[in-house]
Amino acid sequence: MSLAVGRYELETRVAEGALGPLWRARMKGDAGFSRPVAVRSLPSALGGDRRFVAAYTAAASELMELASPHVEQILDLVVDDGVHVVTEWLEGLSVRAWMDAHDGPVPWQLAVEIAIEALRGLAPAHAVRLTHDGLRPEALRISPDGSVKLTRFGVAAALAASGAGRRDVEAKGLRHPAPELLEGGGTTPATDLFGLGALLFEILAGRPPHDAPAGPARDAQVAQLAPDLAALRADVPPLLVAIIERALSVDPAGRHASARAMIDALSALSRSEPELAGPDALGLSVREALEARSSAPSAPAPSAPGGPAALAASIRGMVGDPSPPKKPRGLTAQRTMHVDAEELSELIGDADGPIAEVLESRPPPDVEEDEAPKRYRFEKKERTASAKASAQRGLRPVVSEAEPLPLTKRSRPQGLAPAKTEFLDEAEVDALTVTPDKRKPRGLSPAKTEFLDEDQVDALEIDD
Repeated sequence: MSLAVGRYELETRVAEGALGPLWRARMKGDAGFSRPVAVRSLPSALGGDRRFVAAYTAAASELMELASPHVEQILDLVVDDGVHVVTEWLEGLSVRAWMDAHDGPVPWQLAVEIAIEALRGLAPAHAVRLTHDGLRPEALRISPDGSVKLTRFGVAAALAASGAGRRDVEAKGLRHPAPELLEGGGTTPATDLFGLGALLFEILAGRPPHDAPAGPARDAQVAQLAPDLAALRADVPPLLVAIIERALSVDPAGRHASARAMIDALSALSRSEPELAGPDALGLSVREALEARSSAPSAPAPSAPGGPAALAASIRGMVGDPSPPKKPRGLTAQRTMHVDAEELSELIGDADGPIAEVLESRPPPDVEEDEAPKRYRFEKKERTASAKASAQRGLRPVVSEAEPLPLTKRSRPQGLAPAKTEFLDEAEVDALTVTPDKRKPRGLSPAKTEFLDEDQVDALEIDD
């Protein structure tokens, strides 16, 4: 049974917002006409609040008249047991999801493009005395073509009109605090510019300038100067740092005069930074993030088994063996790539089963025919407690194609090269002296000659 709100059929619940779920829906019209829309369902308590409904309806009506391409278009408002806001369906990612898709810092050029597009949406709204009041990464959406649209326009103001407290609205992530709001002042275009400066800071620094939880601690941060962005991102141009610092000014009079003035300031970066990005580069980054998200393996269901048990079950399913699984010896969860043929066969309870036959039938790895043979051969010796065996502990002497030379009082140890004495055994190490005074190498202990320098190695001799 499908859900419906008026003439809108709800199809997929795509997200859980701060005020309720967001649905992908379809508007049904006459003669089979339909179009995709987004339906945001607000709680029933807000639907029964006349102050909220009146404030939000007034803001939505003015926004529809503006018809700005940089603001999410509100198509309808359905009030029944709750409030259902119907908007255009926007493909793409929120700025928050776009930020999360980056492995490293977000390029500052793309952050500037987002800010300019957002300001182009704020400028006409400010002209009719509408403020957004909630510029957060979740409230901006980037389309695959690089266009940026403001969402949630007027929600914070409608909540304030219904009597919701400032801190309650901030705690829901629907408003960014500004210093003038701490003293009970109303929102103004300068408040939005402060929010945009905080948005730019968060995109570039990876954290908001005021990151304390909503309450007295955050209020204390907001009342002071924001942290130094240059210390967090050395690659950001000084002019951009200055623009953000001005937007985050504690005094509203110290900020830019208007949204258009801030657009001019950001656009002036092109005179000193010619590599500014445009919508095409921003859209490309969104398409790459969407492609990476679609190609990423989906997370397993919580009830699905994992680790060796899942591997064993899949193998039994392939070969039709119903025997119970066996845990590989020494194998820990999520470490199955080192299982050999014998252990893999034990996973299905049959050492001579079809899996082992398949693995044994595989050809050996390719080896270059002209590969040079190994010059040295090393074999491990058994360790015993006897003194004689202890003296012989280590690697065998070098096996060489040439006839080994006897070690004499004046001859160099055979095969000994500068800084390469680690293959001497203990008996040979004990016989080492340094000419001309026949003293023992300083600090030399059995089986520890690797710290000698080249000159000392050249002076080594073995006593008869």
